[in-house]
Amino acid sequence: MREPPSGPHFITVDLDVWSRQDLAVLAAAMEPQGFLQFVGKLRRKFFVSVEAKSLRPQASPEETIWALLQVVESLSPRARRLWKRAESRVFNVGFDAGNFLTLMHERPVGSGLWYPRGRKKADPCETSLGPELLRAVAKVGGTITTTIYPPRHQVPSRRRKRRS
Repeated sequence: MREPPSGPHFITVDLDVWSRQDLAVLAAAMEPQGFLQFVGKLRRKFFVSVEAKSLRPQASPEETIWALLQVVESLSPRARRLWKRAESRVFNVGFDAGNFLTLMHERPVGSGLWYPRGRKKADPCETSLGPELLRAVAKVGGTITTTIYPPRHQVPSRRRKRRS
């Protein structure tokens, strides 16, 4: 079994659609090729969030967006009208910032010069999206957004020792 990455890494792409019209028909049309994350009303607008099905586990953001574009291309005429009338169609690329911690030490002590302890460090996480993909997203009226989720690991503050 593979160990989960500790540094920043790609998670998935959600396709988020917002509209003033009920999107139940759009959601039903997307369901055969996508995992519906949410269908309903939020903040007085209708919202559908879907992820692509049948991707290999380590698919890239570009591969995932192409799969979601196939979901859009397969829409029925009625669902396509809802798609076109929607206020926003966002391909939201999600990254986890990771839980990597680098311990630093001052050398020499009191110098103000800090160095990482040990040799282990987090690798950067980068992705690129090709011009063909960007044109395809624009052609369907979509936008691309990036969300970077902060580390979930929290370190409690030190408690003061009670004096007796």
